[in-house]
Amino acid sequence: MPTYDKQPVRTAGPRTASLAGRQFGRLTVIECAGTIPHGHSTLTIWRCACQCTGEKIVRRDNLISGYTRSCGCMRTGRTHRIDVAIEEHW
Repeated sequence: MPTYDKQPVRTAGPRTASLAGRQFGRLTVIECAGTIPHGHSTLTIWRCACQCTGEKIVRRDNLISGYTRSCGCMRTGRTHRIDVAIEEHW
């Protein structure tokens, strides 16, 4: 009967490297906020400070991909600019 070695625990590498201090859009990463389950694996989440003084907990993959760039303050400003442009046009 064959024996199987356990896979080593990954403690360093691109997926576990610290993002603390890095900036993504208007967000600056403060610290790791833990992990959340995702299917058969886990995702790392980070506590971030926004330039507007807001805070947001963000998944690592959303920071890296650029999907999340603010605490939501950019969305509010963009919506306002679109409304003003529509009013000026009509």
